[in-house]
Amino acid sequence: MIGMVKKAHVMRAARIFRAHGISQAEMAEFVGASQPQISRILKGEGIRATKLAEEV
Repeated sequence: MIGMVKKAHVMRAARIFRAHGISQAEMAEFVGASQPQISRILKGEGIRATKLAEEV
């Protein structure tokens, strides 16, 4: 259940970032991750209970 909630939050964040024209590279820089990591998280791949997923 928690995994589904976390995935829903990440998907919502992805829609908000796209709506505001924020790039994956900008998000990555802000949270201290790489752009490929952000891409995987926003696609819903490999979302775990990590601080990075929470920051996105």
